[in-house]
Amino acid sequence: MSVIVNCVMCKSLFAAKKSNAKYCANCNKKAKNMWNQNYKRNRRQKKSIQSVKPVKTLKELNDEARAAGMSYGMYIAKNNI
Repeated sequence: MSVIVNCVMCKSLFAAKKSNAKYCANCNKKAKNMWNQNYKRNRRQKKSIQSVKPVKTLKELNDEARAAGMSYGMYIAKNNI
């Protein structure tokens, strides 16, 4: 059963197979490409933000663990460092 829908990008009418379709066949490829580009860009930005963690030395981490009353291994496992 086809439904007549307006394309969100080009505003043309098209026969959609499902009632929730947003894009015609031509614009669907463009929309997926734009979505993928935005998704990949956001992933790269998140990775770059996550990788900028302050680096502590082994001695600093060990001192913090001892102050917390734990071994170094327990402290690392608990704090996901």
